[in-house]
Amino acid sequence: MGRSASTTASAPSFRSSISRAASVSSASGDTVTGFRLIQSRTVPNLPLRVATALRGSPVAGSPRLPYPAPMPAMGAWKAADLLTAAYLLGLVALVFLSRDRLKHPARLLVTYLVLLALQAAIAVGRGLGLSPFIAAFFPIAPVLGIYASLGFIPELNPRDRDPALRRLDRAVFGVDPSVWMDRYARPWITEAMQLAYLAYYVLPFVLLGTLYRRREEQAFDRSLVALLLSHYLAVTGYMLVPALGPRFPLAG
Repeated sequence: MGRSASTTASAPSFRSSISRAASVSSASGDTVTGFRLIQSRTVPNLPLRVATALRGSPVAGSPRLPYPAPMPAMGAWKAADLLTAAYLLGLVALVFLSRDRLKHPARLLVTYLVLLALQAAIAVGRGLGLSPFIAAFFPIAPVLGIYASLGFIPELNPRDRDPALRRLDRAVFGVDPSVWMDRYARPWITEAMQLAYLAYYVLPFVLLGTLYRRREEQAFDRSLVALLLSHYLAVTGYMLVPALGPRFPLAG
């Protein structure tokens, strides 16, 4: 009861501090100053980043809300470099262990080893004066090389899983979703959805370019790792569950 009463008694004081902070902010045009008043008089241990998050709008020159910790790194190797190198090493091991089932294992091994060597050179060159732009965006290049090499998946896992995925669709939705949605098909809807699909390949680069231009290094690194991780998980999923898409089994 004592603690509850104390909390209740302090509420008006906190509200009055808010009012005083708002008055200071309005008079000075500095929202941060107002919340520093709250921080110093009401909750002295409130972290500055929380006070910064509470303010309504950014103020020029105000501190940015920091991330809790930088992305992991190993010397000149950033998290994106390490992730790409680890995935390429995994592909090298996969191709080597499955070489008897593949038509061109040597070509695949050379492709992945060259990409790995380039990634290592970029990481080392980052500390030797390499262009920051190239060093920042290069980890995307191996994704393109990996996608271009995926023609070996039918050799590695020749059975398409379309029938199983179709049964899953019917179990979840009760119908074939693509057939059910066909009643709403219109040329303009098809074009709009095609543009939305294409935007999937554009928007990540818009985001990364914006963060790079603003020199938001931590945000850039985290976004790049998220982009790479999503692609590598997609490639792994396709290796495990290869499928052509619903229109092919439905056409059959």
